[in-house]
Amino acid sequence: MDFTEYINERKGKYTGRDGHGEERSFVPEEELTRYWTKGKVNEICKAHNPHLTIKFDVVSKLCLRLFSILVYIDKVQYFDVLTRHKISDAQLPLAEVPPVLNYPAYEDVVRDFLKHQWLFCPLVLNEALFTNLHLHSDHILPFCIETSIKDGKPTRIVKIRVSRLCDRLNAVSYSLLRITTRRLS
Repeated sequence: MDFTEYINERKGKYTGRDGHGEERSFVPEEELTRYWTKGKVNEICKAHNPHLTIKFDVVSKLCLRLFSILVYIDKVQYFDVLTRHKISDAQLPLAEVPPVLNYPAYEDVVRDFLKHQWLFCPLVLNEALFTNLHLHSDHILPFCIETSIKDGKPTRIVKIRVSRLCDRLNAVSYSLLRITTRRLS
């Protein structure tokens, strides 16, 4: 099964909400880890002419989502350009066009990358979220609405379930989150 087929099959299993409240599919990092073996990365590299020299260790440890997005949009040949300019998974999702890609020659790759990155970059809940969180309206929150607790105007309160694969919070973090949300009510 090629990568696009794999992603199209997997993304149906994971849904969340974007900043507009629309249901959106996403693919958690664990699904990417499961797919990308050293052999599959090498196969992608050898399929291009000229062959690409992308190290599996770089992909698996630093650029799994970056590599996946580029393969998905059929622009993996730009992997070296991005990584050479210090763009890795740590910078994703990209909020704006990186200066290195702000040229007409990169217009297509930038457009496709910015459009499709959200599928591979759902919000992962962790302790860092409690400070200065600013989300793009296309960012996918890995939340499934389970029950409407209060459905009035101007306030709507819902009970949500967080996708297990996007939940890195511990019990202490959940307690802080509950206290914070109660104070906001």
